[in-house]
Amino acid sequence: MKISVFCPTRGRKKLLPRGIDSLLNNASDKSNMEFIFRFDVDDISTLKHIMKYYNVEETSTETINHTFTWGSSRFKVINTFSKKHKVSMKFIYGKRHGYNLINKYNDEAMYISDGEYLVHWTDDFVLLDNDVKLKWDDVIREGDNQNFVFFFPLNPKWNPIQPVAFPRKFYEINNRCCPNVLDDWWYLELCKILPPDVPVIMDDWRVEHRAVWRTSDQDDTSSEGRCEWDANRENDVVGYEYYNLEEMENIKKYLKENPNTKRTTQRHNEKISKLNFDKGGGTGRWKR
Repeated sequence: MKISVFCPTRGRKKLLPRGIDSLLNNASDKSNMEFIFRFDVDDISTLKHIMKYYNVEETSTETINHTFTWGSSRFKVINTFSKKHKVSMKFIYGKRHGYNLINKYNDEAMYISDGEYLVHWTDDFVLLDNDVKLKWDDVIREGDNQNFVFFFPLNPKWNPIQPVAFPRKFYEINNRCCPNVLDDWWYLELCKILPPDVPVIMDDWRVEHRAVWRTSDQDDTSSEGRCEWDANRENDVVGYEYYNLEEMENIKKYLKENPNTKRTTQRHNEKISKLNFDKGGGTGRWKR
């Protein structure tokens, strides 16, 4: 089963590789995996830096034109193979949508993905090393031909919602995944109306959020993104909408018609509306 990891990013030449390397260094089967990065057209220097860092060999390029639920989009895709990690990588660059419409970046990445499961990664997360037998991608592959939403808990104590892994089918059903920038909360809200076996907690695979927002290391991406968004989120942001219940119901209907027939080795049947990701954790196996 193939897994696609997608990550919109901007200007983070140092932050991004830390997280991606942490995933690659803790993966079991990179031959059935791809990484998809989405850059703004005015951030080509970061794109070139990441391509050089991963020592990629370009295999093909293509121009994509697609009409999403939110409108039409045109962007370029560079298909490559990383000689450094022996894994497929796709580099997207196109119009700068802005932080408040980051869901558009995600949808573009999901559209060109090939995986049965999609991992929604953020460029300031780092997966904590672990020597357990089942690597993070092994756990997700337990969802082959099933419909689970895998949650990576955060470390230290905090109510983590993202990163997550979910079936690509969820994207296909509505021609988009989430209607708004609060993608992480969308997954949580969705799980509240889905069968109790759908949310899966990956206790052994925690991530650290190395956020620079409101720190001395805050970068332009944070200043022009999160700060501006917080100031305007319910006022003058054009094109933004909150949760689309109809789309959630579409996924619920699909799962009713295609129920899961097995479980994973991880935790199921959580009361997702009161998720406590620290429950069952704290074994001390994670290291920075």
